[in-house]
Amino acid sequence: MKISARKKQVNFQPFRLSQARMAKGWSMVDLARQINLTRQAISSFEKGESNPSYDTLRELARSLGVKETFFCLPQNEGFLKKDSAINFRTLKSAYSREIDQAKVFLELFAELCGLLQQEYVEFSPIKLPKFSIDDFENLTLEEIQYFAEQTRRFFGLGDGPISDLTLLLENHGLLVGYLPLPQKIDGISAWIDRRAYTLINRNAYACRARLDLAHELGHLVLHTSLAQEDLDHKKTLDLVEKQAFLFGMAFLAPEKAIAKEFYSMDINALQSLKKRWGVSMQALAMWLNSIELIGDRQKTNFFQKMSAAGLKRKEPLDGEMIPEKSRSMKRIIELLDSNGIIQAGDFLTELSFPEYLVKPISGLPDDFFARKAMANNIVQLRRIN
Repeated sequence: MKISARKKQVNFQPFRLSQARMAKGWSMVDLARQINLTRQAISSFEKGESNPSYDTLRELARSLGVKETFFCLPQNEGFLKKDSAINFRTLKSAYSREIDQAKVFLELFAELCGLLQQEYVEFSPIKLPKFSIDDFENLTLEEIQYFAEQTRRFFGLGDGPISDLTLLLENHGLLVGYLPLPQKIDGISAWIDRRAYTLINRNAYACRARLDLAHELGHLVLHTSLAQEDLDHKKTLDLVEKQAFLFGMAFLAPEKAIAKEFYSMDINALQSLKKRWGVSMQALAMWLNSIELIGDRQKTNFFQKMSAAGLKRKEPLDGEMIPEKSRSMKRIIELLDSNGIIQAGDFLTELSFPEYLVKPISGLPDDFFARKAMANNIVQLRRIN
């Protein structure tokens, strides 16, 4: 199949302005101040009641960190057909603006992947286990552990440490991106158009990010019946977050295996477990308490020791363990470039998606996108080695 330059829509798309504004974490008032307009003018643009002039469009693009052509990208509803609620791993103090910002990042990521799938590449089929969970609200710890164990078996794993969780999930069709998410958002995931997507905050230390990814896997496996409005209820939100944490820990550090190796709440002993299993010491303490290998008093004493030693924000090994990386988007862009489909220097212009999304997710250096390349073809994206 020969690929030629895609025709660009020249009509202003109001929802793109809303996306770009929310991705920046700004209100209409914030944006209006940046370009010396009124809030009413911004609202009129976003509602489609009026279109910005070319000079205003250029100022909007400059302020929001996107190309002018981004505002003309038409929306393909199929790319954003959500088959599940959008789940978050987030601090309780996160603001709605930060949550909206992360949602836009996920939607743009899904839309970019959907466009690449439609036009240029063939992704590996999604292969995640499907469980019949009619009532997630009444899941027990034992049931969550069972689902985590069955997910391991589905992936062909035993009960030992997982060396690279990101690679494992990408090889099973999950699309993973590491992005500088808002400070209080650790991860976000959803089923969109029958494919699973997750974004993880790349500013997290390696062990924290691994648990964030396993946590999002828990949502994707356990909470497919969850409706978005369910998450408006604090009780339900707290419950599904706890369930996803328990799934993530059961998946990364199965009870049978960790029980054989755990012998002390000494900081050095937990540091050894952290290094072997790739899970933070504090998460291990919470997990050990959940599976009743330690009591509440032992857990409390451990956290008090960590706090007194100044180790709660940055644990031992946090600066040494190498964070995992996504390979999918990097490989796609490199393949499109090397096969002459979209040259590296034209990728950001050709697709018009924001640099602040594409560059971090690809993991490619800035100078890669300045390169020149060749002509057209099509690529199949298969299993990553």
